[in-house]
Amino acid sequence: MADAESLACFAEQIFRATFGPGNRTEDMDRYVAESFGPAYQRADISDPSGVVFIAEIQGAIVGYVQVCRHRVHDEIDAISPIELKRFYVARDFHGRGLAQRLMDTTLAYAAECSADVMWLAVFENNPRAISFYRKSGFVDTATQSFLLGSDEQTDIVMRRNVSMRVGEASVAGGRALKDCG
Repeated sequence: MADAESLACFAEQIFRATFGPGNRTEDMDRYVAESFGPAYQRADISDPSGVVFIAEIQGAIVGYVQVCRHRVHDEIDAISPIELKRFYVARDFHGRGLAQRLMDTTLAYAAECSADVMWLAVFENNPRAISFYRKSGFVDTATQSFLLGSDEQTDIVMRRNVSMRVGEASVAGGRALKDCG
């Protein structure tokens, strides 16, 4: 599946660019090897409990989102929760509306799946992402540990009600790799 190889490459590049400067190389290498290889991406794409949305421009991946319906955090009180597991946009597209279009698409998908709450975990030292999520209606709920290689870090767990107003959702030039199921 060609999407898995392209997605693995994109995900690794974005992750390293975002978090590499503040972390040890060996921790980054270990985490990336365990989390972003083509086999891992193939598994995510074929997982029936979620969806991967890819935003492309002229055939190049410029952003992607992974949503999962099978995981819930202990601090999230919901009947039908959905996790926003990964949300990455290429740096060249920051501030150009792509992230908001991806978020709108993701929230529309969650509503179609009858989710009542969307939740996510974001690195506490990623102020740009935290600000975007807060602007998108997410609120801080808890914290959790995140293991990057051998380095234990802290993520902020955030949530938002899916029933909040959602605009028309589409990612120009993008596609979902599968339907709600």
